[in-house]
Amino acid sequence: MTTAGSGDVVATTTATQAIGIVLMVTGLAFGSLLVGAVAQRFVAPEVEAETERLEITDAQIASELNELAQRVQRLDAAIRHRQVTRPD
Repeated sequence: MTTAGSGDVVATTTATQAIGIVLMVTGLAFGSLLVGAVAQRFVAPEVEAETERLEITDAQIASELNELAQRVQRLDAAIRHRQVTRPD
């Protein structure tokens, strides 16, 4: 993880220990941000391309839903027609 140094000089008071903890956590957080920023540079183009490929507009969704509704209506009418014309 991280250390306070080589061990020859150590924080002895609570205040200096707290400062050391804050500095260590801040250093780890900063390092993580740097690694994340570099990784984002490599991944962002792929994610953007995939997002564009998967984007479907509201109009396309509405159109497909309308087509499905029409198919269901035709199937329902065909079933009703078969029931009416079927001999008992």
